[in-house]
Formats: sequence, C-alpha cells, structure tokens
Amino acid sequence: MQLLVSATGSQAAPQAIWSRTFQCTEEVAAVVDSIANQQLGLALLGHLTLNFGVAETDQIVDEMISEYHKKLEADKMAAAEDAKNYLIIDLLRFEKYKLHCLELQRKSREDPDWFIRFGRAAERDRLYDWLRWQKPRFGEFLDYAEKFGREGLSKRLIAEMFETERRVKKEGQSAGGSRPLRMWRGV
Repeated sequence: MQLLVSATGSQAAPQAIWSRTFQCTEEVAAVVDSIANQQLGLALLGHLTLNFGVAETDQIVDEMISEYHKKLEADKMAAAEDAKNYLIIDLLRFEKYKLHCLELQRKSREDPDWFIRFGRAAERDRLYDWLRWQKPRFGEFLDYAEKFGREGLSKRLIAEMFETERRVKKEGQSAGGSRPLRMWRGV
C-alpha cells in the first residue's frame, strides 16, 4: 500500500510519501475500511505524514491493525460463547396472562424454542414433574420441534409423560392424585 501526493494543479507524477507491506489481505481491508468509514481521511493521513513523518503514519496504521485483530478475537470469543450457550437449554415454569406456562429455551436466545400453555397450574405441573427429569433430552426435544413443530413436540411430550405415569403406577412408585410423578426422581 502506498500513500501518494502531488501538488495541486501540477502535471507532475504523484510521489510516494509512505508505503507499507501487510501480512495479509485482511489487514489491508482493515485499514481501507477505517479510512472509508472516515475514522481517518486520506487527506489527513497525507498531512500527518508530511508534517510528522513516516513513523507517525506507521503508528496510526499499526493501531488500526491492532484494533482489527482485537475485534477479530472478540468476534471469535463471542461465537464460541454463542455456540456454548446454544447447548444450554433451560426449562422454565411460570404464569403469564392467567395462563400456566412451560418453556424450553436455549441460553443463546431471547425467545423460547418451545412452549405450552395450560389453563390450570395442576396440568402444567403434571407435565413439569416429568419433564424436569428429561434435561439430557432437551436438545433432542428441540430438534424434534424444529422438524415437527411446537404442537408435534407437545403431543410427543404428553404421550411420553402418560406412558411414564402408567409404568410408575405399575411399579408402585406413583404419588397418586393429579400429579402422580410429583415425588418421582426420574428413570
């Protein structure tokens, strides 16, 4: 990269007052982007070079490249954090607008990936009693929801809950009542 100047109105060929070799095209892009975004205009860079010398321009360009590398590293760390948070799935139980809600939500997202609403807390808590022990399967459940929709997953979860309730009752481990899995510890 070279910075060329010529006298205003002169027909003479421009003269190089500064040049730089970069290690990669991304560094060149970082400097060009900084100049294009008016963080440092070419005219100002030319004046700085003429008045303060090549060392000052080198320092400014080094700072641009350093900022580029810092941003690149921050982007990599953010992407790694997002990937990690994508795997963390929480089960949320709450009331909203007089409805009793269950949600599965990835930590990396603002909105739930799956939700179900009930008119009664006992209905929600019945499914919650079973679902809370399924944490290792939350990723599988959300993959199923992507493929078959929220309603498809809701039907699957309720069917599996009923099957587990039948099995637990046969084994004599049921709590009975409207929440037969209330005392259940999974398996």
